[in-house]
Amino acid sequence: MFLKKLFQPALYVMSKLSFKSKIITSITLLFILLLLPSRTLFTEYIQKNNQYEQQLMALNYIEMINAFMNTIEVHRTLSLKILKNHQNNQEIVENEQKFYHQKSTIMNFDVNNLNILGTDQDFAKAIAYFEIVKEEKFDKTSSMKSIFEIHSQIIQKLLSTLENISKISNFSSSKDLRINYLASMLKVKLPLLNNFTRQLSDTTCTLINNTKERQKQELILHTTSLELKSLQQILKNNKLISSFNNYHALEEQITDVIYKIDPLLYLIKNSLVNNEEISLHKNYFLTKVNASIESQEELYNMFSHTYRDTVHELIDSSKEKLRTLLTLFLIIVLIAFYIFIAFYQSITRNLKKLQTASEMIAEGKTTIKLQVDKHDEIGDALVAFNTMSEKLNENISFLNGYKTAIDNSSIVSKTNKKGIITYVNQMFCDVSGYTEEELIGRSHNIIRHESVSPNVFREMWHTIESKNIWKGVVKNKHKDGSSYIVNATILPILDSKGNILEYVAVRHNITELERSKEEIKKQRTDLLTGLDNRNQLLVDLKTAIKPVVFYLNIDDFSGFNDFYGADIGDSVLIHFSNTLKQLQQVEEFKLYKLQADKFILLFQEDYFPNKTIQNFFRELFERIERNISTIHLENQNCINLSITAGVASYYASDNYQNLILYADIARKEAQKNQKKFLLFEHKMRKSENYAQNIEWIKKIKEALAEDRVVTYYQPIIDNKTGKLAKYETLVRMLDYEGEPVSTFMFLKVAQKVKLYPQVTKIVINKALKTFENLDDIEFSINLTIEDILSQEITTFIYEKLENYSNSKNIIFEITESEEVTDYKVINEFIEKVNKYGVKIAIDDFGSGYANFEHILKINADFIKIDGTLIKNITHDKNAAIITEAIINFSKKLGKKTITEYVHNEEVYKTVKKLGADYSQGFYFGQASPIVT
Repeated sequence: MFLKKLFQPALYVMSKLSFKSKIITSITLLFILLLLPSRTLFTEYIQKNNQYEQQLMALNYIEMINAFMNTIEVHRTLSLKILKNHQNNQEIVENEQKFYHQKSTIMNFDVNNLNILGTDQDFAKAIAYFEIVKEEKFDKTSSMKSIFEIHSQIIQKLLSTLENISKISNFSSSKDLRINYLASMLKVKLPLLNNFTRQLSDTTCTLINNTKERQKQELILHTTSLELKSLQQILKNNKLISSFNNYHALEEQITDVIYKIDPLLYLIKNSLVNNEEISLHKNYFLTKVNASIESQEELYNMFSHTYRDTVHELIDSSKEKLRTLLTLFLIIVLIAFYIFIAFYQSITRNLKKLQTASEMIAEGKTTIKLQVDKHDEIGDALVAFNTMSEKLNENISFLNGYKTAIDNSSIVSKTNKKGIITYVNQMFCDVSGYTEEELIGRSHNIIRHESVSPNVFREMWHTIESKNIWKGVVKNKHKDGSSYIVNATILPILDSKGNILEYVAVRHNITELERSKEEIKKQRTDLLTGLDNRNQLLVDLKTAIKPVVFYLNIDDFSGFNDFYGADIGDSVLIHFSNTLKQLQQVEEFKLYKLQADKFILLFQEDYFPNKTIQNFFRELFERIERNISTIHLENQNCINLSITAGVASYYASDNYQNLILYADIARKEAQKNQKKFLLFEHKMRKSENYAQNIEWIKKIKEALAEDRVVTYYQPIIDNKTGKLAKYETLVRMLDYEGEPVSTFMFLKVAQKVKLYPQVTKIVINKALKTFENLDDIEFSINLTIEDILSQEITTFIYEKLENYSNSKNIIFEITESEEVTDYKVINEFIEKVNKYGVKIAIDDFGSGYANFEHILKINADFIKIDGTLIKNITHDKNAAIITEAIINFSKKLGKKTITEYVHNEEVYKTVKKLGADYSQGFYFGQASPIVT
């Protein structure tokens, strides 16, 4: 209630103004109240504080240079004494060292502050003059008078330097007269007083035994006494002293200085008037001079402290004014806040209407009609809102129409950021076979077809999480297990800040289209040349009688395509096909275009009864070669081609479709032997190897699918104790009867067809499982260099070690090979598995008498010496020597050795004698699927 009454006057005024006037009035008042007075006040505060900081800095200059002047004055006294033989040299040397130290200190201070002394001529001349009066330059011609005068010039130059610093730093420029008075005393009066006082002793020193210069010296004494008297009056009569906080201390010290100057003036006066020369040489006079100097130095220090305290007093006063200013600003802000509250209260009712209407729109209620009370700017905004509401209803109607159209023509779904389905339309349910209830809350994996590579989905998520639209063709799985194909577009929906809210996917069922494409692929015509394709050739061979296949291929056509481009390549293929078509008008054959640049000419054997096949195809080849050796294409230079061919006749195989393969084999053989063409002979086939390898691939895949790839374990014996120490894990493939088959062929073919990683994973899994509960038995697993270089295998190993409790019992045997070059990758792998306690062995070391470099560069724990050395060690001297060298070399490196192929007692005794640590072979036991 109190606040309502408080704001009533301002509310009354604001209610009479339009919305625009309210804003203008509020901003204007705030500008007047805050900005106008603040700028000048704050600027003045900053300027004052900058001046105070400069004055304090200048005080440091004044103090250091005054100390500098005192050193020079002492040097003057010492110099005069030396010339009069009253003092030894050591004291003046120390004084000169002090001079250079003070000079260095002042210059360093100046570099970090005003940086003016380097260019100040007075300061430079003072330093230069001092070089003239250094003790080392005294000679018989040096007079006390010249020394005295040069020192006086140095003092004058330094006083001028003080004046220069004062001008630059505003040391004596202040509205406060106390600052100006103190500055005058510190930079001029007190240094002069000190100098004049010191001159008394220095001047009187020259009077002894020097009556010829009496009158000049008396003049100096008279001048000095007048200056002292003048400065004494300044100290005595200045009324500003009473305004300082330490008034009493200053007054007392000034009185003391005056008291100690008076006797000096009295003695000088008597000396000048009464010609009492001797009185100035007594110790009494010098004692009075020194006492006066000490009192003056104390007064200087008090004035210096007073100057500093006075500046700090002004700084505190300035801060107090600032606090007052900030308090005033706070009051102004409160007043401005009061005005804005009134402004807010005057428009809050209409704003509340807009807020409520916006919330209704957010809830989906778009039919809104706001009541307009006053036709000012806010009233116009309400009218505009009503108009917007009407337009929004119209747009929503359009959008609903679009949604209906999309729902009836497309498969639509929405998911959250994690890929969980939040909405599906009816067509999604119809195509997938799932109900809406079965889909909502599930991942899209429910319709994922297993034939689609995971890489497709990884690429899709990377794209949409990067806020980009992903498009692609995907095979999905129906609820009944059948497949369907969709053309999908997935786009991220962003909020106003650009953050992803959800994902919307729009798909079209293109199953029939894709099937049509498959049908097109099955057509029997090559689309580029119009020739029959491979499909038609296979059909024709089934019904052929004594066929002869002539296989033509353009040499290095892939390189030609890379150089000239696909368009030129296609033109060449068309030209080549046209050339062959022209030959059909002369010769009887069927012409086919296989993939890429391969062509087949199909003849019947009875077509060339008068010529041998060899001669016929030689002549045919030469005719073809002449026509295509140089090709002229539009906008191209002449293009030169070469071809190679192979021939296979019906007698090569009862299955005529094999003639395509045989003709290609003959072509490859011709190309290899730099022949133009060759007739196929069965000796050209590389072996029953091809068929055998095909058979082995089939066997391996079946064994993998039926879990017939198993692990065997061979014991390894500790040579010292003769007891079982560890096992080596070996891989075996079992046939259908459960018997092991040839391990060599099995692994060789598995490596060639990229099934080896799958075998490696099986071995690792089964070995870990076998020994997981045997805490005290070590076991080794063989790895090839290819395994270590495979990120897939190494990642698999790291994941297994992370969750395996007995990883300290694992030994990885890395096969020794001359092909090992990337030791960095191997040692990085070793370093990572070592963290789990895993040990490393170099397997088959010494096979082919290999390099000792592997022991040095691979960080292994064990060296397994290959059986090719061990099996002959009892009767082959060289094998024994090499084995002993390997064992000794390993011991020096701190590595254990294991000898393989220990097949009898004699071999066992020999390797023990040579110093091998462990042994393995048939003598101790064959590999077995059971660990005993």
